[in-house]
Amino acid sequence: MFVKYKYKASSTLANVIADVEKLITGETNLLNLSSDCDTANSAIYVNTVAKWILHDSAAGTNKRAYKALRSDSSTVYTYITIDYNTANSIIIDLHESWNATTHTGTNTTTPSATATDRQQRLSLTVGGNLYIGAGGKTINDTDYLYLIGEYSGTYGNNNSVLSGNLVSNFARRMTWDTDAAGAPTTINCIPGKTGAASIAFIPRYTTIGNTSLTAVALAFQGEVPANSTAAMPAIVPTLRQATTNNYFWVKPLATSAVNGFCTGLIIPNIYVFSATANMGDEIIGPDGLTYWIEVSGGGKTLIPRY
Repeated sequence: MFVKYKYKASSTLANVIADVEKLITGETNLLNLSSDCDTANSAIYVNTVAKWILHDSAAGTNKRAYKALRSDSSTVYTYITIDYNTANSIIIDLHESWNATTHTGTNTTTPSATATDRQQRLSLTVGGNLYIGAGGKTINDTDYLYLIGEYSGTYGNNNSVLSGNLVSNFARRMTWDTDAAGAPTTINCIPGKTGAASIAFIPRYTTIGNTSLTAVALAFQGEVPANSTAAMPAIVPTLRQATTNNYFWVKPLATSAVNGFCTGLIIPNIYVFSATANMGDEIIGPDGLTYWIEVSGGGKTLIPRY
């Protein structure tokens, strides 16, 4: 699911929280959102219905916890909190677990070590847009969540980093990194902060020596698919036109900055690439599906627009 959610000027925080919750937990009809949703200037695309589940409605002041099944398990969940209590901001944190009774998480990871990098833009006063991508665990997808805020023509967080927040699963690659070993397969990151060298964080990681490390920093590196240099169709003209180029496609993978071992490919079809584009352009990806382009100082990231 991908949605451009436009909220009106003078929206209430309660309505925005409720609308975002509906969208990431499976709502597919904009008419079912609050009166603060500008439906005429919003859009939703649904190929896979988002399957996040409300886990704790009292995670904190203006803060809620959600869960979704982990990519490699039918019983173990990924936990996130979405916090709206910082002025003009939305903050998403990742947790290995979350206790809905004590309202606390374990091995909490942020998408960045810089506090303001975590704060996606939100202005209830002037109104703005939230661009949200979310998956649900199916054969072709997994529990990911992407969110970027925009108002007054500026995208991204409150530290001038024009990038969203991505929580995503990766596929286990190392023989010692097994489901039985228990380490989670979910990262929290700002994908466009430095492009293909972006930093991500994982709640806990198992090394080759079976050592458990918590709140580990990872670095994205590129793994090139076979069709990476094929000429891709021009950017979809619904937003802007662009000349067809030979795009260099890179499927991100996570590599531990601590011990240098690969953790595995990001499971959702999220790419970085090299070509001329503007924020919000749309393009036909190497799989024939449509992607929304995030453009930041560090690179360009393709987010599934389906």
